[in-house]
Amino acid sequence: MNFPSNTLLFALACTLTAGAQAQSTQAREILCSPSVVRPGDTLTITTRQALPELAVRVPDKNIQSLFLVNDFDPGALMHSRDFMRQKGAVLPVAAAAMKSGGKVFTKPGVYEFAASTNLETDDGTPQYVCRVTYKAK
Repeated sequence: MNFPSNTLLFALACTLTAGAQAQSTQAREILCSPSVVRPGDTLTITTRQALPELAVRVPDKNIQSLFLVNDFDPGALMHSRDFMRQKGAVLPVAAAAMKSGGKVFTKPGVYEFAASTNLETDDGTPQYVCRVTYKAK
């Protein structure tokens, strides 16, 4: 896969809905690899189908979640059309930061990535989830 170099920008803190979540199982709609990352690693997120939105729940209770991919914020990780075309993103763990400068991977713990056609709804739209454990050392 070829990913643009702008994959380090993150913006727009949001709250993921507690609605329908489809844990990736046999179909593997979303895959995060590797499942355990450290500061020098690169996280690869791939989706089986073209999904326009991606967000991550972080273990930092002050932030909770970040909207990474959408089509309305130019400072997001990437535009929806690029994420859909590439069916994924590549994140250098140590350098992954929001546009404001705050790093994405700040605290050890589980980071839950969710992809969907609409993350901010409670209408039953499925959210496909993969989890990554971040270890600071």
